[in-house]
Amino acid sequence: YNSNTGRGRFGLSLNADLVVSIHNNSGSATASGVEVYGTVNPAHSAMVSKLGKMICAKVSAVGLHNGGYRTRTSGSDSTRDYYTLIDEAVRAGIPAMIVEHCYLSNPTDAAFISNPVNRKKVATADATAIAEYFGLVKRGVSNGGSLTLNRTYSALFVSSTQGTYSTSNP
Repeated sequence: YNSNTGRGRFGLSLNADLVVSIHNNSGSATASGVEVYGTVNPAHSAMVSKLGKMICAKVSAVGLHNGGYRTRTSGSDSTRDYYTLIDEAVRAGIPAMIVEHCYLSNPTDAAFISNPVNRKKVATADATAIAEYFGLVKRGVSNGGSLTLNRTYSALFVSSTQGTYSTSNP
């Protein structure tokens, strides 16, 4: 477990380009859809706004209402963000956002996200938007090749663990 402050700042130790915190929302039974919360900090607001809108568009294309990109300022300081995770990441120099995929209090949204196929579609939409924003392309491993992944566990703050990866998916 990591606090919101720890999550926001952990990206610094990873040289992260972005901190994304994934959630499902709750509210009234009529509230619905994907919403992305980003920063009011002018150093990162344009980047996070553009990416947040891309995520909303991609997620809504797979079946959830597009609730749009939003910001929320701190009640005590309008130059800072309300959400600690975003505020702490930005203070560490890393753009950050919170993606609220749907409202679990809305029966239609809850039914949609409870389906594993739909969860994969939503996750793919998130990843696709982020990859497109950063100009990333898919890579693969040639037949008979290998790939080494480095794992990082934020809850334990282990810096890196070597591992192996295998798959039956060509």
